[in-house]
Amino acid sequence: MPQYRLYHNLSSHYSRGWETGDKLADGFVGSMPNFDILDIDKVVWGIFSLHNDDNRPDGQTAPSLSIGDVIVLGETAFTIDFEGTWHAIDLTTDDLMGVDYRTARELVWG
Repeated sequence: MPQYRLYHNLSSHYSRGWETGDKLADGFVGSMPNFDILDIDKVVWGIFSLHNDDNRPDGQTAPSLSIGDVIVLGETAFTIDFEGTWHAIDLTTDDLMGVDYRTARELVWG
């Protein structure tokens, strides 16, 4: 089953999509829900919705997904902007070198 990975954006403060140089916190890794994987918009919205539910799989270890956070599907990364539009982004190895791998709970909630 295909996997996805989440990164929480510590720089955008829920106000914009991801930008090069933003500090990311490593998030959840999970198996893709049973959506039509040919409809990427449905997949990213499905993952976003799943990780905003009260019973989300990472509810005790990370905040819900927000504007500026990143969802990675395979080799493609996506971010959502303030208008609710998903954008594919060029998340490179250099961008990931600055990822803080402490838990999101430690980074966001102290």
